[in-house]
Amino acid sequence: MARFRRGLVGTPPAAPRHRRQPSRLAAIPVALIAAIACGMAWPLVAAAQRAEPTTEQVTERTRSFAALWDVLRARAAGLRIRADQDLISTGEFGGANLAWFRTAVSIEAGAPIGDSLSVAFSPAFAWEHLYVDGRNDFIVSQQRRDTRLTDFYESSFRLGARYDLNDSWGFEVGSGYSARHESGADYNDAGQAGGSLAVSYRRGSWLRLRLGLGLGSDIADRELRFSPVFRIQIRPHPDWTIESSGLGATVEWQTTRRLALALGGHVDGTQYRLDKRGRPPTGSGDATLQRRQAHIDLGLTYRLHDKFRLRTGIGLVLDEELSLLDEDGVDLDSRRNRDPSATFGIGLVFQL
Repeated sequence: MARFRRGLVGTPPAAPRHRRQPSRLAAIPVALIAAIACGMAWPLVAAAQRAEPTTEQVTERTRSFAALWDVLRARAAGLRIRADQDLISTGEFGGANLAWFRTAVSIEAGAPIGDSLSVAFSPAFAWEHLYVDGRNDFIVSQQRRDTRLTDFYESSFRLGARYDLNDSWGFEVGSGYSARHESGADYNDAGQAGGSLAVSYRRGSWLRLRLGLGLGSDIADRELRFSPVFRIQIRPHPDWTIESSGLGATVEWQTTRRLALALGGHVDGTQYRLDKRGRPPTGSGDATLQRRQAHIDLGLTYRLHDKFRLRTGIGLVLDEELSLLDEDGVDLDSRRNRDPSATFGIGLVFQL
């Protein structure tokens, strides 16, 4: 359910904008944006390692812009508030049956500034609880003592902007910071950053393309690593939308004016900073819990009112792995579940 972030289904398309006449003055803000972007990127390139990005780093930079994709794409002015309740993970890991619940609230706000510039931001907070039927210390059993996992918290903030050169081409920049941690862990040690700088292209209402360079970090090694980013949306028919990014793809069918169905497949990775439980070798120190999933989801969005939309969905996790990394990045324990397990979610979107 949390994977279907569109929230705009059933919304009539925005009125077409009048084509602007070319102006020499348009080159001034373009040059400024390019200069600022280069100035920010150069020291990061020098500091970033050349190693391949991890799944968690790719996930983080993708999340940073996904939260702003709808707002910038639609040049929407106003505020959207989302509330979601999800069962994001189930299954058997190391002799224990798990049920991982997530409650989240997020805000998406955006506004056009003039004819060419749009800005957007999105703060969010989530509370996650892990129910264990069996040994509660399954993931850190090597420490040989009671190490029960407690609740997890996530807080994040995303910021982005889009500048249109003309009706087809533009620049998009997005950045974000999030912290995911166990209830007693240090917030400052749980941070992850992500962002991207890209060129965007659109043709009519049937094609939207975004291609550029993204960066992301994970909790385990704190290194920024670069990778290409892309996002493409195709509408071969007014009722059908196909959207793909580096981590998955979604197909949406607008069945009626109020109802839309979506089917998608995704791969993602999420990390959480754990409480300190002794220092190595007897404990894990500032350990990191890592969850990687490959899943498919079927979502439904129903427009209850002009301002309210109900979203619900079911999913199937095809492959999932939970790992414990100590403060030096050493894998202390890893449990994998390849048996398909079900997930579920429901949420409400309120738009002002």
